[in-house]
Amino acid sequence: MRQNIVWIALSLACILAGLVSLLPVAMLPMMFDAPGSEANPLTWVLVATIAAFPVFCLIGAVLPWFFRRTSFGGWLFLFPILDVAMVAAALFALGYFCDGRFSC
Repeated sequence: MRQNIVWIALSLACILAGLVSLLPVAMLPMMFDAPGSEANPLTWVLVATIAAFPVFCLIGAVLPWFFRRTSFGGWLFLFPILDVAMVAAALFALGYFCDGRFSC
């Protein structure tokens, strides 16, 4: 019973994070305002990873329920963290190769 309450709370947290992340997703076209930024592949990677976050949250909220009888089912709630790591890697690459600019 206690595990079900925790799983419901984690599912709701994933869904809420996915809904909250829709605002930054709506602002993604503004990343291409700088001249030449549409030709930068690192900017496209960053846009793709940010746009994928709501999907990762939805997967992180639903997938554990399909695998709840397995030993790794609870770990699937951490699925959105994978996308956060990809966003961090894309931001690091932009900072390292392009000095933090979207056009380089």
